[in-house]
This record gives sequence, C-alpha cells and structure tokens, in this order.
Amino acid sequence: MNRIALAHLFVTQELIASKLSFSFLALLLCLIFFTNGSAQNGATTATLAGVVRDAAGASVSGATVTLRNLATNQTRQTESAADGTYRLSALPVGVYEVRAEAEGFARYTNPQVTVELGRAQVLDITLQPASLSAEVTVNDRPPALDVSQQLSAIHSARSGRPAIQRANDRRADWIAGSDALGQRIHFWRIASAQQPDLN
Repeated sequence: MNRIALAHLFVTQELIASKLSFSFLALLLCLIFFTNGSAQNGATTATLAGVVRDAAGASVSGATVTLRNLATNQTRQTESAADGTYRLSALPVGVYEVRAEAEGFARYTNPQVTVELGRAQVLDITLQPASLSAEVTVNDRPPALDVSQQLSAIHSARSGRPAIQRANDRRADWIAGSDALGQRIHFWRIASAQQPDLN
C-alpha cells in the first residue's frame, strides 16, 4: 500500500507541477498578447524627422520647419539644430504640408507628406539660395497644360491684314537732300506740305 500511496503522491505532484507550468505559460502568453495589443491600440501618433541642408549639402541650423495638417489645419513648428536635424513627434496621423524657411534661402514647400501610425517618417529638406528663386515647391506631378490659353494668344497676335502690309505702315516717308554746296544734309517728309528751312 505504501507503494500505491507513494505512486499516487508522485503522480499528483507531477500533475500539479505540469498544471502550474501550463497555467504560468498561458498567463505569460496572455500578458504578452494583451500588452502588445494595447500598446498598438494606444499608438495614435507618428514622428517626422530629417535634416535641413543647403544646395551644397551643408547643414542649415536655425531653419524653421512648419507642418500644417491638411485635415484639421493645425500647425506644429520647430527649428533645426546646429547639425541641421529637426524632429516633430506626437503628430496625429494624416497628411501634412511641410514648409521650411531660413534667412538667405528661398522657402521650401512640400504640399503632401503622409505620416503613418507609429512610424518615424524621414523627410530631408534641401533649401535653395534666395537669389535663385523666391519659393521652391515640390509636386509629385506637373500642373496640367491649358492649351486654350496658348491658342488664344496665337489668334490675338494676328490681324486682318498680311504682315507685309502692316510693315509698310511703319516705313519712314522721308526724302534725303542737301544744300547747293553739299555741306548739309536735310530730310523732308513726303506726306507733309512743309519743308525744313535750309538756313
């Protein structure tokens, strides 16, 4: 009987140990699953970061970087550090217009930058010297060509008469002449009845 009692005690202890390890493992998996899920569900913001440089590739410090949320029209602003880096965190997810300005440089504009949930989006900015242009705008696609404006400009340049006749309207109707000694040259206009005084 002792053997049966000992065997029963041994089996019971192993069952308890395996149940505890199974329970512990199940609890651990639940904690990992729910902690990860709640962290993802709680993340509602994103980050935009990058480096502001000039056309030669040197970093620009003190540049003002402004983001405007296109859906809410809210703005966020920061300045680039001494090494040209900037960072805007805790941004609501969405589409933003990004502007950058610095003294001596043209304004940089990127009309649509999408920041995504829980991601650190990188946007490096290159500023052009102010003397080259007043503003640099980056577009994904070129503007549509309006052919009607081009055609109306061509039609308005034409007139009712051929170009040769229009050129004749501009010719000078003058006749050159000189006095009897050939020392002075005078010009007379054909259409006018008066002639210049030779004295």
